[in-house]
Amino acid sequence: MSKIQRHGLWILPSVLLLIWGVVMVGPFSQDDSSSSGIAPPLELDPTSAQLEPTPANRAMTSGEQLTASQGASPRHGGGIKSVHTSLKRTVPTPTSTTTSLIQPNNAHSPIPAPDRLCDQLAASPDAPGIYGKGLRFDQLKYPARAVIACQEAVQHASHESRFSFQLGRAYYRLNNYAQAVVAYDRAARQDHPLAQHNLAIMMLNGQGVRANPQQALHWFAKAAQGGYAEARFTLGSFYAHGQHGVTKSGSKAFHWYQLAAKQGHAQAQFGLGRLYYYGNGVTMDRKKGAKWIGKAAQQGVARAQYSYGLLFESGTGVQKNPQEARKWFSKAWQEGGLAIARQKLNP
Repeated sequence: MSKIQRHGLWILPSVLLLIWGVVMVGPFSQDDSSSSGIAPPLELDPTSAQLEPTPANRAMTSGEQLTASQGASPRHGGGIKSVHTSLKRTVPTPTSTTTSLIQPNNAHSPIPAPDRLCDQLAASPDAPGIYGKGLRFDQLKYPARAVIACQEAVQHASHESRFSFQLGRAYYRLNNYAQAVVAYDRAARQDHPLAQHNLAIMMLNGQGVRANPQQALHWFAKAAQGGYAEARFTLGSFYAHGQHGVTKSGSKAFHWYQLAAKQGHAQAQFGLGRLYYYGNGVTMDRKKGAKWIGKAAQQGVARAQYSYGLLFESGTGVQKNPQEARKWFSKAWQEGGLAIARQKLNP
């Protein structure tokens, strides 16, 4: 069976086939490293922005996932305007003390007990300067205790933005979105990139605050400029698809995807690979496209694994290898549950 038939296309006159090839794949050039013939289209995009960074295949808890269709997306032009929130910056008064809840592991530790407990119960593993290793969002098992500890920590060291951020995480875990927004806002104004990102997600979704896509974009930009890979990926995704008030721009998508990809962000690596593959915002280079798609596939991104299989199947950007193609289709199905990959295993 021919390559065109394998992709389910009708047999068209040669002129229409040429037009289809240009639209779906882009013009061929000397930078095109594929073998002869039409390169396979990569049907799947990276996933959408997330409230908290998670392993590629972990099922997210309710409220963490932001889908592309959520929230209003009125157009405000191509730029991201700097705006300010009117949220109150107060933190509720703690209802009880936390000093008796723990004994410091080191009696000579300079970290006060409430501060340490706040870190132990609510710190993110991606945040710098914390005590301990931090916890993923789904690992926050004692959010009520974390609220009390972090309230005291904020009062004791209001200049430490991480305590307000951690207070926001604890409130969010308790589904108290209004107080989570207040805490995130306080930390965001203290230039905490993770708080800026989470505040932006909540503003985009209208969780605990009236939906405001323009203001959300302001905080996404601040977090991205602060070096947070998840925010950089999010902005790249918005520019790649022209979502949430930004004008579609391949070059800006490439800028943000590349920054996040070099930080090891798997979904950004997949997005960057697609830009190279199609020549969107950057000179087409299918070898580089395959390289970045492969990096994302190796990190367990099911869509990237399937796309990587397509590349090995057709010999696009890589040496043609049916066995390697089947390996990646199998991973996309068995590890990622991607139904379209199963069809490749059982045609």
